[in-house]
Amino acid sequence: MIRAILLIPVWLGLVAGAGIGICAATKVDPHFRAMIPAAIICLLADELAIVPLIMARSGNQLVVSQAGLLGTIMQMLLAVALAGGAMLFVPRLDHSFVFWLFPFYFTSLILLVVMFVRAIRRAPLATQTPTS
Repeated sequence: MIRAILLIPVWLGLVAGAGIGICAATKVDPHFRAMIPAAIICLLADELAIVPLIMARSGNQLVVSQAGLLGTIMQMLLAVALAGGAMLFVPRLDHSFVFWLFPFYFTSLILLVVMFVRAIRRAPLATQTPTS
């Protein structure tokens, strides 16, 4: 789990670097003023989405799969809520903020899902109790 917590900022940094590289190659302004809040929002949403998985790390596959589901839902809702708050309260935040939010959100969602699936595979199988 510690690897997951450390991997997310590195992943978002790679996405930001790729986006800046693409913008430089096409001679388009990368809008750093919009990129930084989008990266921070996705970083907060992703790090908080790992909390259910950390709490369920000693559980069986059923518990870990539910933690993964809760984590992906938390990531989506936190990203939407924080992005909405940023669009309301950060002055001069234009449409480029949303364009930066998309790659950060979807690439980090892929990373989270891969981490959740790996955690489910590593968890022990659930045992069925005999019924009377």
